[in-house]
Amino acid sequence: MKWLVAGGAAVVAFGLALWLSYLLVAWPKDTAGRLVVDTAFALAVSAAVLASVGAWAGHGSDAEGGSPSDGDHINLSHGIFHGPVLGKGKQQVKYGRERK
Repeated sequence: MKWLVAGGAAVVAFGLALWLSYLLVAWPKDTAGRLVVDTAFALAVSAAVLASVGAWAGHGSDAEGGSPSDGDHINLSHGIFHGPVLGKGKQQVKYGRERK
């Protein structure tokens, strides 16, 4: 849902920037050159909007359905990190020391 909002914001920003550029920019005088300048300005504005809103959309929380991958989780109650299975056995690190 967040990415849909980000894409919509970028499309709206492109449309508004193209319209404002067409109204406010007086150069170049020929139609083809003006269209290129207006479109380039609108693309730059929409890219900036997509980058900023995309940064927001990329930071999801676990409450939205995202979950850690299998084998990677942090047990905060005991200060233990259970990492992925490496070779034989299971890696368990407690306060910077590896235990087997």
